Amino acid sequence: MTLPPAEAFAYMADFSNARVWDPSVSEAVAVGGEPVGVGSEFDLVARFAGRDVPLRYAIAEHDPPRRVVLEARRPGFVSRDTITVEPAASGSIVHYDATL
Repeated sequence: MTLPPAEAFAYMADFSNARVWDPSVSEAVAVGGEPVGVGSEFDLVARFAGRDVPLRYAIAEHDPPRRVVLEARRPGFVSRDTITVEPAASGSIVHYDATL
């Protein structure tokens, strides 16, 4: 899929789309309504170490159309996922970095 930066950012920041592009995510839904921004939450089920783990992600930083940071916390587990989008000649380049 080729998208201009603003559209690529909007798609990635709406973490309910993670089930489409992340093979470890079997479920992803937005909690609450639009618009997507700081505090928006998403319930995901992701496969870790052979088991399905429910996670609630919240947007901690939202800097459209360049950067979004999401965090999920569970007892003994924190995930901080940073997504950056930059323009490219044919659309956008998306970088995804998850720190567990």
